[in-house]
Amino acid sequence: MTYTELEKRMGTRAAYNRLCIEHAQGPHARKQRKRTRLSIKLKNHLYYLAMKLLGIQRKGRIRALNLRVIENTVFLPNLPTAFDGFTLLHLSDLHLEMLPELTDRIISSIQPCQYDLCILTGDFTEGSFESTSVALEGVRRICAEIPTPILGVLGNHDSSVMVPKLEEMGMQILLNEAVPIKKEGEHIFCVGVDDPHRYRSDDLNHALKTVPERVCKILLAHTAEIYKEAAVAGIDLYLCGHTHGGQICLPGSIPVFTNVRAPRRMSRGKWHYEKMAGYTSVGAGVSTAANRINCPPEITLHHLRCAQCATTKTCAQTDQLMEGAV
Repeated sequence: MTYTELEKRMGTRAAYNRLCIEHAQGPHARKQRKRTRLSIKLKNHLYYLAMKLLGIQRKGRIRALNLRVIENTVFLPNLPTAFDGFTLLHLSDLHLEMLPELTDRIISSIQPCQYDLCILTGDFTEGSFESTSVALEGVRRICAEIPTPILGVLGNHDSSVMVPKLEEMGMQILLNEAVPIKKEGEHIFCVGVDDPHRYRSDDLNHALKTVPERVCKILLAHTAEIYKEAAVAGIDLYLCGHTHGGQICLPGSIPVFTNVRAPRRMSRGKWHYEKMAGYTSVGAGVSTAANRINCPPEITLHHLRCAQCATTKTCAQTDQLMEGAV
C-alpha cells in the first residue's frame, strides 16, 4: 500500500511509524535482513537443542498441534439486547509457515463451531519481509471455510503489503478503523488498531472518530499494551493475542517470557481493567520454535451476553423456584 492510502486509513503518525520501520527492514536492507535471518536461525537452533536435550522436542511439536476450542462468556453492560448470545470466533497468531499441518487442524476445528462473526488479531505470518506465500495460502484456505464476515488487524510480524491480499480473501483489515455490526435494528462497533508493539502504529482516537460515545465498543488489537488508553476511551471488550501465553511455560502454565508491555495477568485468558473486560488468546500457532510446553494452542469462541438480560433471566428463574417451593 502507498503512504497516501495508509495515511488516509490509519492517520498520519501511525502510517509514518509503520512505513519507517518497514522501510528500514525492507528488501533493500540486505545486510540488516541477513543479520536478522542469522539471528533467527541461531535462536531457532538453540531452542531446538534445548528442547532435544530436555527430551521434549518431539512432544512439544505434538502439543503445538493439539488445538483446543475455548469458550468464553463475557457480560457487557452496554450490549444491546439484540446481541445477547452473539458469538465471535477469535483466531490469533497463526504463523502458518511454522507448522504446515496447522492449517488443516484449524479448519477441522472451526467447522463444527457456531458463530456470528470471525475476528483475527494479527500475526498471520512468521516473517514480515520474507516470502509470505505459504502463510497467505493457509489464510486463504481458512477464510474460505468461514461463512460469516471476517475482521482482522495486523500484528508485529505482518507487513502492510499484505493488506490488499488479505482483503481479496474477503477479510476486512481494520487499520485504526471501526465498523458497525448491525442486528435487528441495533448495533455495536468493532474497532481495530494497528500493531501497538513493534510498529507502535496504533491510533485509537483516529479509529474512534466516527464511533458514537455511548455505543458498545469491542476493540481488536494485536497486544494488550494500550489497555489504559482503551479503558479511558470507553472500550467495553478488548480482544488481543501476541503473547502465545508464553508458549514455553513452567508447570501450571506459568509463562517464562510474555514479550508484552502489560501486566502478566493480561498475558493469557480473561482479565479486567476498571470497567473494561479483556481476553488475550494464547494463539493457534507458534513463533521462533515449533513447540509448545504447558501451553496448548487455542481458538476461542466469545459468547457476548447482555448483563441486563442475564440479570432478568436469573430473577425469573429465582421466581419460578420460589413459586415451586410454595
